[in-house]
Amino acid sequence: PSLELEASVAGSELAYTENVTEKCDVYSFGVLVLELFMGSHPGDLLSSLSLATTNNELCLQDLLDSRLMLPDAETARDIYRVLTVAARCLEPSPSRRLTARRVGDELFTIKAREDHVDYLHAGITFPAL
Repeated sequence: PSLELEASVAGSELAYTENVTEKCDVYSFGVLVLELFMGSHPGDLLSSLSLATTNNELCLQDLLDSRLMLPDAETARDIYRVLTVAARCLEPSPSRRLTARRVGDELFTIKAREDHVDYLHAGITFPAL
């Protein structure tokens, strides 16, 4: 069941367009990034988000693999920024999803800056699935 949502999104796009596009790849990229930081496939998380009727916001600490030590502030900031881009890749509508070029540009332009945000407790908003 953990791959059902990802397969459903990619499969429905394939059924409607009769070809796999970069938008399918972008969605899969978002799933992969979540899986890397969570330490498991995010299928259950994505399924629960699709059932949510309220804000789809989760704090970074709740997304990280609980088997690992929490990152320091600078690393948490970098992870937060990458996961924010990954969350935007999960937009269910291909027409509103980021392009692969845009994802690359956003990841490339993530810059370190001085701020005093507690990124471990900062919310990452996921699109309504």
